[in-house]
Amino acid sequence: MPEPVPDDFVETWIDRYARGRADNTAMNFAIEDAGDGTFLGVALAPHIEPDEHTAELGYVLSSAARGRGVATEALRQLTAWAFEEQGLIRLQLLISVSNDASKRVATAPLQIVGWIQAALNPSSSQ
Repeated sequence: MPEPVPDDFVETWIDRYARGRADNTAMNFAIEDAGDGTFLGVALAPHIEPDEHTAELGYVLSSAARGRGVATEALRQLTAWAFEEQGLIRLQLLISVSNDASKRVATAPLQIVGWIQAALNPSSSQ
């Protein structure tokens, strides 16, 4: 999530994923509590490359959903959707090296096959 959240964030988000669903280049799913239907977050494939059979996966949870196995189950279901329903052959999950919780989540349904080296501009606030 960008911070601060831009005024047009909701509209931009909805439009981006509507276009992605239409041309099969992005998809998002709501994560709900199985018991009461409470919204817990989103599971998403923000970048799908259909011709290359690859996708980037991700998830964002509300703070109340963290530490309950919700992200692990969401990623498991998202991975199954990508392989079984989309016929993809390679999935990527980009995680900050300092995000230990997401690294634990990722090792449940996925395996580490490599690292991406990156550099950030130290003068940028992004």
